[in-house]
Amino acid sequence: MSCQKEGEFSATIISAQFIESRFKDGEHEICIDFKDDADQSDGKIYMDLSSEVVQSGNNIGKRQVDITLETLRAFNVDLPTQGANAINNLIHQKISVYGKKNTKGYLHFYLNTRRPDVVANPAAVDQKLQSLFGGQPANPPAQQAPQQTAFDQGGFSQAQPQNGFAQQAAPTQNGTAFQQ
Repeated sequence: MSCQKEGEFSATIISAQFIESRFKDGEHEICIDFKDDADQSDGKIYMDLSSEVVQSGNNIGKRQVDITLETLRAFNVDLPTQGANAINNLIHQKISVYGKKNTKGYLHFYLNTRRPDVVANPAAVDQKLQSLFGGQPANPPAQQAPQQTAFDQGGFSQAQPQNGFAQQAAPTQNGTAFQQ
């Protein structure tokens, strides 16, 4: 089943290989096959290895190959130093994929360098916290006493509130305002 998801989701790389460019003669791409972790649908991510310079967006002025290599380094794959076979180190890695439709309605998938959310084992978290704090809980913040309001102290009858606008109270007779 072909993946039709848009937005960000978690997946696992099932294969990665170099292919000849689908659009440019004499150029190459990396094709990454993934399986969506939620519904097990399949998808492909294509990464450009051409020297074409990006003309717009966040990567303006960068070569496509440099963007691809930078992305792969986030997954501990450094093709210039490790060689082409290092591409196999991607297989079985958990990844974050971003799916987006272009203006023509075609769905494209992108490899996100953010690590996918993985639920942590509470026992492992406890062990880590114990090692960080030597078996002692972290210093909790000091408890502040709750602030008392005028109502908590018996109401406003003891003192009149300050009037920051220098307004004068209207004169009253038998508790109701009257005009002089």
